[in-house]
Amino acid sequence: MKKLSVFLLTLILCMSLNSCAFDDINPQKIVDKFDSFAEFLSRSQITDDKYLIGKRTCKENNYAGEYSSDCSFATGKDVIFGGASVYNRKIKIYGKIKTENGYADVRVRTGSTVSIIKSDKDGNFKETFNFDGGGNYIMIDYNNFSGEIELFSEENMSE
Repeated sequence: MKKLSVFLLTLILCMSLNSCAFDDINPQKIVDKFDSFAEFLSRSQITDDKYLIGKRTCKENNYAGEYSSDCSFATGKDVIFGGASVYNRKIKIYGKIKTENGYADVRVRTGSTVSIIKSDKDGNFKETFNFDGGGNYIMIDYNNFSGEIELFSEENMSE
């Protein structure tokens, strides 16, 4: 991601030094193109559907959707939602984990920080995150897990 940042900064610097040649360029279109490019590159970090332990349904983008899993003795990690963006996003994550064996953690990576979403005694969880521009991912880490998981991710939801 650092190479991408250096590339983008270099491109912006070049454009600013040659601003006379770019009088007709809309700055918002440039930012949108950078965002699309970052999103495209970040898709490789999300687990492909055919390798998921559970099943995912995306909504309008890679940040929102539904995920469910009913498994026996699963070990591994599903990177379910997220990506890289130049825009900030507010994401609400909620659902339920029914554990019969082992454990499964819902993890959220924002930049270099990884947070584990804690569930209550009934397995319910709910938390809202502010995803700053950059790489942000929602994942589940399975360790010998048997049980069911339902996870929902919604963008720009008010509490």
